[in-house]
Amino acid sequence: MKFIRRESEQLRLSPNYSWEKYRTEFPDRCTELINRCSQAGGCFDEVIPRFHVVHRQILQPVIYTYSKGKVYFETDAVSFLRDYGSVIENLAIGSWVRFTEQYTNAPRLYEKIRGAKPERKHARYRNFLLRLQGDHCFYCSRAFGEAPAVDHVIPWSYVLEDRIWNLVVSCQNCNQKKTNQTPEDRFIDELIDRNKRLLTRFAAGNITAAEQVAVRDLREFFAKDLPEQIRTLINNCRADGFGTWFVRFQADAPRQDNFSG
Repeated sequence: MKFIRRESEQLRLSPNYSWEKYRTEFPDRCTELINRCSQAGGCFDEVIPRFHVVHRQILQPVIYTYSKGKVYFETDAVSFLRDYGSVIENLAIGSWVRFTEQYTNAPRLYEKIRGAKPERKHARYRNFLLRLQGDHCFYCSRAFGEAPAVDHVIPWSYVLEDRIWNLVVSCQNCNQKKTNQTPEDRFIDELIDRNKRLLTRFAAGNITAAEQVAVRDLREFFAKDLPEQIRTLINNCRADGFGTWFVRFQADAPRQDNFSG
């Protein structure tokens, strides 16, 4: 982990930078990193034996043996892992989640550690958001010159879900520049204010059929402190290494939604 952390710091990689991307973009460094971790007498020999220790007791019989950087599984162990692999995987992921929770407040840890890719559903909100926000970008306020993007204010790679309280429409330029960063705080305030107005309308029963999906997404905030919830997510997201994007241009356009309360 020290080697990986040092490599990440030297290359200034984002927290959600994937191993596949690292291996493709830095093949020589990747090979060097693997060799450094697996060299005789190093990390490999240091760590591999510990997988036989559970609650400070050495497992018997052993599941595998190792020699010269290679692991050899026992025949019975291979059969057991093949028959009960999915159960073992779920138990292992659960243990990693419990361990990781000591160091991060990131949501949906189980899905992230498992490597799950939830179905993306943000596009279904496009028309609703356009009616709500109008024909200008949430960030730069310019009128859309092309099809707008549905953007996650708190990056999708952090929240790992598509919910209306975190979605806006933006121009393609701002969407590409923001990438997986959080926007500056003034936009967080605008998002919170917009969601407050929606909550007020929905609580009063002023709901159209097209807005039912938005009501479901906001229902969790009916009895909670919405500003605190969103600001806590933003702060935790930034604490986990997601950067903050600052808008360099903002046109003179109204900053309000198109629904009256």
